[in-house]
Amino acid sequence: MRTPAALPRSKRSFVKPRRLSQLQDRCAESLSSGGSPLCSRELTDYTRAPAQLSSSTGDMVCGDPLQVPFRALLLGHAAHPALLCLSTGHTLLFHALSANANVLQQRTISNPCRGHLAEIQRRCADAAWRLVGFYRADVQRVLDLPLKERQLLDDMRLVHLVTSADPNAGLWLSEELAHGRELSPDVAYTLLSIPCPPDVLRAILVFLLRTRAAAVDAQHFQRCAHALLSNDNFFSERTFASMHSLLHGVLLPSLRGEAARGGSFDFVAVRWTTLMNKWSRVYAKSGRGFELYDCLEALLQAVPAAETKLPASFFVRLLGALLDAAAADETQRRQKLGWQRMKTVASDALRLFGRNPEDLRAVWVLLLKGALTLPPVQEDHWRLLEAYHLCAQRGHAVAVDRPSFLQVIRRVTAAVGALPLSAVTQLVGNFCAFMLEQTSVSFLWLLDGVGRVMTELWQHHGLEAQGHAAQLLCAIKTVLHERQVSGIELQSNPVIAGALHNFRIGGAAAYWWTCGCGEATPCTSMRCTSCLRKSAASWVCSQCHATHRAPCKAQSCSCGSPNPRLAAAVNAKASICEKCGLVMDTGGICARCNQQRQERERALECADCHGTYKGNEMHCPQCFALNPNKQLYLWHCAGCNDFNYSLWSSCRSCKTPRRTGALCMSFAPWKCGCGALNHPCRLTCGRCGTGAHHHTYTCTGCNARVSLRSLCRTPLTADGKTLSLHLCPRCRRPHPREDLVLRSPSFSRHCMRCAHPVKPSHISASGSFFHCDAVQRVNEHCVFRCTYCNHTELQTGYHCQQCHFPRPEVEALLRDEEAGAAPLSHVWRCLHEAVHGAFCGKWNYSWSTHCHACGRGRPDSACECRAKAQMWACATCGKPNRPIDVLFCPHCQTGLQPVLACATCGLPHLSYACRVHL
Repeated sequence: MRTPAALPRSKRSFVKPRRLSQLQDRCAESLSSGGSPLCSRELTDYTRAPAQLSSSTGDMVCGDPLQVPFRALLLGHAAHPALLCLSTGHTLLFHALSANANVLQQRTISNPCRGHLAEIQRRCADAAWRLVGFYRADVQRVLDLPLKERQLLDDMRLVHLVTSADPNAGLWLSEELAHGRELSPDVAYTLLSIPCPPDVLRAILVFLLRTRAAAVDAQHFQRCAHALLSNDNFFSERTFASMHSLLHGVLLPSLRGEAARGGSFDFVAVRWTTLMNKWSRVYAKSGRGFELYDCLEALLQAVPAAETKLPASFFVRLLGALLDAAAADETQRRQKLGWQRMKTVASDALRLFGRNPEDLRAVWVLLLKGALTLPPVQEDHWRLLEAYHLCAQRGHAVAVDRPSFLQVIRRVTAAVGALPLSAVTQLVGNFCAFMLEQTSVSFLWLLDGVGRVMTELWQHHGLEAQGHAAQLLCAIKTVLHERQVSGIELQSNPVIAGALHNFRIGGAAAYWWTCGCGEATPCTSMRCTSCLRKSAASWVCSQCHATHRAPCKAQSCSCGSPNPRLAAAVNAKASICEKCGLVMDTGGICARCNQQRQERERALECADCHGTYKGNEMHCPQCFALNPNKQLYLWHCAGCNDFNYSLWSSCRSCKTPRRTGALCMSFAPWKCGCGALNHPCRLTCGRCGTGAHHHTYTCTGCNARVSLRSLCRTPLTADGKTLSLHLCPRCRRPHPREDLVLRSPSFSRHCMRCAHPVKPSHISASGSFFHCDAVQRVNEHCVFRCTYCNHTELQTGYHCQQCHFPRPEVEALLRDEEAGAAPLSHVWRCLHEAVHGAFCGKWNYSWSTHCHACGRGRPDSACECRAKAQMWACATCGKPNRPIDVLFCPHCQTGLQPVLACATCGLPHLSYACRVHL
């Protein structure tokens, strides 16, 4: 240890080991007796620094790094400052000042002085200043010091200036830094974490940023932000605004330089998970949700691509902080502003993390809580419908259960009675959008909800709300059509029929009949709605209360009493058709039977085979082409794997009732290997499967006659639905009818470029669609076998699930588009950052919604890291590589991916975006 030259060796004093306990006890007594006003931050993480005390201090040297600040404090109470050299004093001082936010890893029992860290820091600074004063007492003594130790002396003097109570400390510090004072980054970061006056911190931060004339690099930004967020001034009402201005007004704007906009800021190198979680915790603890939102807005304006690495936990905390801040504010303007900002943050969170179920759930819980609890309470129906619409608009509609749906209906019906008619117009429009977007809601619930809303409209607004009732009627019809629900007549629903009668929409029912259960039903319905939902019965006898499952037509009960519908028709002097059960007109003519008779008498010509058939038939009997006047499709029975007409409510084979959401397919014939067209409900060919070869068909792969008994069945999952495919036992090719099944509109199609689902209405009859400025013809639900690995089973998708090579059709497209500036598909890089700071970094196909390595959902961001998707072979080892093997060969680890010249800019590059379009 270097000692001051002014002290002779014989007069140096040392602390004996037996005196350490006395000093330690004395320090403990002084700290425990004198309460420190600085009690905001407790003992925190130790920041390692290469420092060791001299062996002359005896037992003072300890292997526990937590004891370093306390040893510095004890040495500060020694008899003479010569006990410390400048290097050791400098190290111990900054050990005491350095802090990290992880309080849990440090325990108060590690503090031998039993005091708060802020108090210990102050006393360490005083001890270090006495050491500085010893040297500054003699100018020659300072001049004799080496340059490095002179810099250490200046750093310690700077600490004293920062921690002093001088009101002009910021001015003195700015002047000193302006005169060419050198300040190491490590020292500056430590000074930024000291709870000194904010103007002092501003002077240090401005000096640090001024030294970086071009742009702030990632490491510098990260350490500055961490240092400021570790400052205790954030937990004081008096200094929070000043500290927030340092982050929002000084540090974040420094990222908006020309170099940062040019892409030199390496946002990937920043550990955003640790930083943003710390940022959100500090602001949320102080209830500063609006200020935290401003910081996020400034950050994304400066570095838009940073949103691809921000953690979901930050957005969740930001939503909670905005909710708390808006609820605590008493001004209506700030409350509405809080809800608007909550919607903005939730929209970004759903866009970035909506494909992760746990993140979607966390965002929705806070959004729902804000919609229901924020003042004013009278507007909760607006906020609730906006919350559901926001999730559906981002493509992540929330699953609505029965209690949640009733919650919406209660608030909508209450608002209909409380709002004026002008405001009800917007409310009805929002509710109609809710019905169209929430596909998880049962259509039976929607029928009940529409009936209740119509009833409230009539009770409070009368005939003036006729247009609103018509809008609701149109919306529910659209829902039933899009979901392919058959057998539902809105005029047969008692509540809806009564409301339509009041609003004078459509024809009025000829009469109403009352079931034995007491439910009143319009004559157009042959079943009691109440009995049908409770016990699947159609009606109850009014005399003997017997339950009947057959519809009310012209039959009577076993007790001899006519069914209530027939009895009501007699009283109303109306007639019921004995054949179909409908109410006949005044002339005694049944409209349905009359229409069927006219269709039966009319002949139609098939547009495909030019044969003729009767107009009442569903399809052409020769080529099985669908009758253009009939709306027919097939639905799949999960019980027996048979297909049935959409007109049937139960399976023709096993009598299982049709389930909601059953797989549906278009009615179209399948072509056998012999060339004959066949009915889609049969597996046997009508030409080659008759006579001696009964129940057979000709395989389109090997041209063999295949018996239905020898067919192999294999399970296959397509779009989350499990199917059982029939395969040829020889070549393992699927039955020709299975191709129609896999092209079913029930399977959602996805774009190869953006992975977004494509609406069935946008898909042509051939299966192609136009999306992302490209015509896409590859159907990902058609089966294929991989040609690169030993996985020989049939699978669906755009690539093999085992080796991740593209399917043959996609591979052909990629080879044709290799030289294009913007090929049909690309690969994206997963930048998900784990808690420990490392990010995934794996490449994935453009049609993938989740990373194949870490399983995280793909963020929907315009700043996504993309590269061209190219099939390439390694020039070193000669092995083929996948498009997701970017830059390096995964086999030899040395081969490089060849970079082709761009057809647009002429320059070779791997990036998906051409420089001309940047």
